[in-house]
Amino acid sequence: MRKQFDEINVVARESVVNFNRGFALAHNANISSMKAMEVCQELKNMSSKIYQDLHIARESLIDVQGSIDDFKTTMRQAGEEICEQVRQEAARNNQEAFEDKRRLIHEKIHEKQRQGIFEQGERIRAQATVDAEEVKWQRVKEMLEDPYLIAKMLGALTGFVFGCYLIKYGVPLVIDYFSHPRVISETSEDRWFWQDEITPETELKDLFFTPNVQERLFDLVLRIDSARSFNENLPNVLLYGPPGTGKTAFVKALAHESNFDYALTSGSEFAKITDLSSLNDELRKLIEWANDYSDDSKGLIVFIDEAESLFANRKLATTSTLTQNFINTFLALVQDSGQKNIMFIFATNHPFKLDDAVLDRLGVSIEVELPGVQERALILAAYLQKFANDNKDSVVSIQPEVMNRLFHYAEMMEGFSPRTIKFIAEEMIVVTRRQKNVDLTDAIVTDIIRKTQGIQQKVQEWKKERDAWVTAQLIGVGA
Repeated sequence: MRKQFDEINVVARESVVNFNRGFALAHNANISSMKAMEVCQELKNMSSKIYQDLHIARESLIDVQGSIDDFKTTMRQAGEEICEQVRQEAARNNQEAFEDKRRLIHEKIHEKQRQGIFEQGERIRAQATVDAEEVKWQRVKEMLEDPYLIAKMLGALTGFVFGCYLIKYGVPLVIDYFSHPRVISETSEDRWFWQDEITPETELKDLFFTPNVQERLFDLVLRIDSARSFNENLPNVLLYGPPGTGKTAFVKALAHESNFDYALTSGSEFAKITDLSSLNDELRKLIEWANDYSDDSKGLIVFIDEAESLFANRKLATTSTLTQNFINTFLALVQDSGQKNIMFIFATNHPFKLDDAVLDRLGVSIEVELPGVQERALILAAYLQKFANDNKDSVVSIQPEVMNRLFHYAEMMEGFSPRTIKFIAEEMIVVTRRQKNVDLTDAIVTDIIRKTQGIQQKVQEWKKERDAWVTAQLIGVGA
């Protein structure tokens, strides 16, 4: 009996719990339904408001449509009025044009009638003109069919044109030739009248020097630009270093870059003159010519190569009297270290041999060193490309292995000057063209560099022997 009571009690408790849960759910559902009713009421209010707005919009649309219909009616009436006015105006214009045309026709008829009496005379004169033209063209035809007469006319025309060019260009060339100092070997004006302005084989930007030399040369270009801009004196310059390092090429490129003319001379040109009086006269002629030339032109660079043979130190016992007098004349003619329109550039392989007074006339000294490894590689690559394509009928193909080993070749060419590198680059292309397969290979490049190394060694040995011989001769003279 107790057991049944406990079971009933448990069932009763579960029923109470379930009842409480159901009551809670019913309470929550009641709250939710009340909220839903509130939302529905709000939606109903919003719907009413939207309906009222739509009703108002519909009435506005009806008013707008009525306004548009009224506007269309007004525009149609206005268009009809304008078209009617245009038609009336066109009718009046057509009538006036018709009257004008008819009047013009009547005037032409009357004019034709008035001129009728002159028609016969006009026909006679016209026929006479036609006959004269036929006679003239018949004469021209006969002249064109006469080859002898045509040859004479062409000869006369050619002679006239050539005479004009000769007077304009030839006479100045002849005058310049006779006034040209004979020690000058080349100038930037050495060209015929039909040639364009001479440009250097290599421009300044394409020359390869060591970074130190490149910086000094660039500073010189800036110095010249500044002097030209502010009317300052141009510096006289000394370029010294081993032969073949590009001193002459730099001077030509510098003149082209600075818009100067240039004149080249050297110690060997003066050495052809053995008489002291003639030598001094030629020097005076050179200086005077340079001054006159620079006054009439854009500026002049006088480049004197092998300067050590002309301006050797006068303190040395080996310096001849001829050289000493020559230096004295030069110093008397060139007083300052710079001028406004003329610049002297001296080049020498032995700067220590120059006279001290000559060095005092030089404002800038630049040592042009032999190229480094990187510069040698660039120079070799540039000349190989140039020579490989200069013959269009036999273009040489440079193999990739060659371009990949440029720095290796540059290391092999230690001590080579740009002039020597140019020579061996040309030799490489020449040897390649002789092959059946025009491909420049590593074997050809290496072989030519090694042969040149052997020649360079021989040259160095000869120089040592020569220096030893000269020293022995000087000792003998001193004794």
